Amino acid sequence: MHASKCAANKFTVAVYNNGNPIRTTETADHEAIFSDLPICVPLIAGVRGHNELGEGEETRTVFTISG
Repeated sequence: MHASKCAANKFTVAVYNNGNPIRTTETADHEAIFSDLPICVPLIAGVRGHNELGEGEETRTVFTISG
């Protein structure tokens, strides 16, 4: 694993439905758990890293929870 002075030490994780945020949390762990998300619709998960220098760009991926 590469150690960097610019490594993120906290993250904002968001879930979007139709472009609108429906759940958001901040975490210092490398995981976030959400409950009661909509099923059978495409959702977007976005993750943004933060450190003392500021925040990075949000990385997004599309996913669907089957029913």
